[in-house]
Amino acid sequence: MDEVEVLDWAGMYDAPWGDALVPAAYAHPAKAAQGLLRRIFLHLAERGYLPPKGMVVDVFGGVATTAIV
Repeated sequence: MDEVEVLDWAGMYDAPWGDALVPAAYAHPAKAAQGLLRRIFLHLAERGYLPPKGMVVDVFGGVATTAIV
């Protein structure tokens, strides 16, 4: 059986949104953590799934947390 790669994803919820979101956005149930989004994009880029300056489409735009990152 192949080895499973273990990745360190600790601290993904440490970076606050601060003034990047309007106060009403904090009540939205599906906002994503800034650190988690950055780590996901970095992971995709490291693996070659996201080309430099590539575009990501978030069809469930919510409060635009993906667009801000």
